[in-house]
Amino acid sequence: MSQDISSILGSTSGAASTAVAAAATDRTSLNKNQFLNLLLAQLKNQDPLNPSADPNQFTQQMTQFGQLEQLFNVNDTLKTMGTNQSNIASSDAVNMIGKRIEAKSNLIEVQSGVSSQIGISLPQPAASVKVDVVDTLGRVVRTVNYSNQSAGSAYYDFDGKDSTGAGLSGVYTLQISAQSANGTTIPAQGILQSTVGGVDYTSGTPMLRVGNRTINIGDVLSINQA
Repeated sequence: MSQDISSILGSTSGAASTAVAAAATDRTSLNKNQFLNLLLAQLKNQDPLNPSADPNQFTQQMTQFGQLEQLFNVNDTLKTMGTNQSNIASSDAVNMIGKRIEAKSNLIEVQSGVSSQIGISLPQPAASVKVDVVDTLGRVVRTVNYSNQSAGSAYYDFDGKDSTGAGLSGVYTLQISAQSANGTTIPAQGILQSTVGGVDYTSGTPMLRVGNRTINIGDVLSINQA
């Protein structure tokens, strides 16, 4: 765009020519107001007896200006829509405080060896399901196996202990694998049920606080009264 502008500035006189050409080559700062100013400066400083701007070139530049203005207007509209969506998401998140939710999550929180729940969602029945409980260092501290599981969501009590019987404490990752009766792998999703205690805005996106964890609002599967 700025190259086209520069091409019609050949007869612009003196300091005005230099200033306009310099502005035209600065692609990083060219906006619609600067674009229009370049055209006006070119017309103002050209020799009226020997105009530099060919009518076709001038028409082309004005068309480009119109297109540029439309792009800026579209950009402003998208920014407004993004702000509105962010406000809606924030409002939705706040309204979930105190509600009981079911959400996708491959994390489990264990407090000082107290029993918890392992939630699993299956798209079809599974002959076997294996769940590895992994700590923050990537070590498998406990493996739990289930057999003949139905499709859908199910929750199982977890005693909060590692493979040696010692009590666990903290947030752990669940690595879930499931297979059908003929050995075909079935995609399994970890899930949780808990009450939303607050909203965390640290990441710039509203996240639901559940115990010591945060849940993306997009991972919520259902909302119920506590």
